[in-house]
Amino acid sequence: MAKAIQIIWGIIFTVFLFLLGYKLMLLFSPLTMEQQQTIDYLRGKQELPLQKSLLINKIDTENNPGQHEQEIKYYTEAEILHLQDVRAVMNKIDYLFYGLLLLNVFLLSYFRSRKLELLKWLKAGSMIAIISAVAIFLAILFGFNSVFTLFHYLFFPQGNWLFPADSLLIKTFPPDFFMLLGLRIFVLSLLLATTGYMLARHYLQQNTARTAY
Repeated sequence: MAKAIQIIWGIIFTVFLFLLGYKLMLLFSPLTMEQQQTIDYLRGKQELPLQKSLLINKIDTENNPGQHEQEIKYYTEAEILHLQDVRAVMNKIDYLFYGLLLLNVFLLSYFRSRKLELLKWLKAGSMIAIISAVAIFLAILFGFNSVFTLFHYLFFPQGNWLFPADSLLIKTFPPDFFMLLGLRIFVLSLLLATTGYMLARHYLQQNTARTAY
């Protein structure tokens, strides 16, 4: 029974680490102005400027070399509908993240007097997270298109996520953007999980040494 609880919590802990990595990478990853405007819309901070349009800097090399002018590029209705779907998914992810955060805080508080058991949970959860992060990292690295397609089938089953290569949405968020973001998320998750595993292992070994004496 105790082993089963460790595994269940390990899965919960793994999902929490992945979501933490996602939120941190989304917060600190370098973004273009157009990407930042759209991300702010998805996070509910603002509407897309100029009635759901983007301002793209363009250089008019023929008439005014070196001078910047503003070219208004609009998202299509289909792109806006997909962005609304993305926004809904991101909101659900936020609810899940904060729910798991509260659950972990509750468990830490409830079991604070049973430190040895907590350390065993942390070690088991971190190992599950390490294995999962490595597996997903390799899947993204060597099979990004398949992972990307599966992700969209799972979260956007309505099928409105396919756009031409020259669409504004694809130009703003090319496939490389998502590949790099995914790799960064799972590298960070791997580092966090490895840190948790090493700490738990260290303190468990210390406790074993004390018991031996």
